[in-house]
Amino acid sequence: MESKKSFTLLELLVVIVIIGVLAAGISILLSRAREKGRDVKRIAELQEIVKALDIYNTSHGGKYPNSLSELIAERLLIAEPKDPLNNKDYFYRYCVNAEQRDYHLGAKLENKDHPALKNDADLVNDGCLKNSFSGSDREAIYDLSSSVSATKKEKKIEF
Repeated sequence: MESKKSFTLLELLVVIVIIGVLAAGISILLSRAREKGRDVKRIAELQEIVKALDIYNTSHGGKYPNSLSELIAERLLIAEPKDPLNNKDYFYRYCVNAEQRDYHLGAKLENKDHPALKNDADLVNDGCLKNSFSGSDREAIYDLSSSVSATKKEKKIEF
C-alpha cells in the first residue's frame, strides 16, 4: 500500500499564522506610507497657496485676501484645498490680521515627527481677528506666516 504525502493540521496552522503575521506587517507599512503621502499633499497644497498669496499681495498693494475664496475669484487657485482624509480631525486654516498685512496659514499633519515641522512658523498668537489658530508642533500643525522671516520660509522642506 502506498502512503499519501499530506500536510498535518499543525503544519497548516503554522503556515496560516505566518501568512497572517506577514499580512499584518505589510498592512502597517502601507498605512504609514499612505499617512506620509497625505502629509506631503497637505504641505504641497500650502506651498501652492503661499505662491498664490504672494501674487495677490503684489497686485493688491501689499494686502492679503480676507479668505482663500478671493484667490479663487482671481483665478490664482482652482479651489480651496480639502484635506485628503476629509474628516474634522485634520484641517487647513487661513486667517489674516485686521490690516490685511500678515497672514497665518496651516494644516494639521498626521505624523507628529514630520521633518517639515522643524522649519515652520510655530505661531501661537497670530494676530488674526477671526479663524485664529495656534501653530504648535505639539499638535502637529504645519504653519506658514507672512510675518516669519523670508530666510525661514525659503528653507527646503525634506519629506
